[in-house]
Amino acid sequence: MAGCMGAWRYVTSLEICRSLSNVIGPRHLLCRYNAAYLYLLGHVLELGFGPGVGLKDALAKLGPHGHLYGVDPSEYMHSVASRRLASGIQTGQVQLFSGTAESLPLPDGIIDRVFHCNCYYFWPDLDKACNEIKRVMKPGAFMVTTLSISVLRMLEDYGVFKDVKWQPQPYMEALQRANFTDVNMKSFQQGSFKYQAIFAAVK
Repeated sequence: MAGCMGAWRYVTSLEICRSLSNVIGPRHLLCRYNAAYLYLLGHVLELGFGPGVGLKDALAKLGPHGHLYGVDPSEYMHSVASRRLASGIQTGQVQLFSGTAESLPLPDGIIDRVFHCNCYYFWPDLDKACNEIKRVMKPGAFMVTTLSISVLRMLEDYGVFKDVKWQPQPYMEALQRANFTDVNMKSFQQGSFKYQAIFAAVK
């Protein structure tokens, strides 16, 4: 599967789409929680930006001297996000790239903050992706990813994620092998919606 739009992007059955319609809203919440955790400053990167919801929220929180980068393999999502972020792109504060986590079109050591949502379990090579992400991060930078284990389990039960290895532990172990520090996962709840955030830092 290409891209990192989240589970519902790959649902093709109308019946399942209707049954899972209640998780589309939470996906947007996860994007916004990511931006909230980052204390945005400097150069910020979103992986798998999808329709640009997370980047749009990040742009609103970023100061006038900050810079946003987005990388996503989907040309369609690039088109959608480009429209949503047109003003930031025009001013040069936002740059969107077509690419993957395993091969980021960015120079070494320029990123202060990284965030992604519903993404890591679509990366073909976790170790390569984690090492590549670390390459573009500055010393002292950190990363956060959000997910909802309860939603992912539901998708697995529906058969949508039959062959997707979504469990967070392999991803966290790959982060540690890439020498990220302070790798940990915390659980949160907003109203009735339960979700998790995985944190990792670069020394």
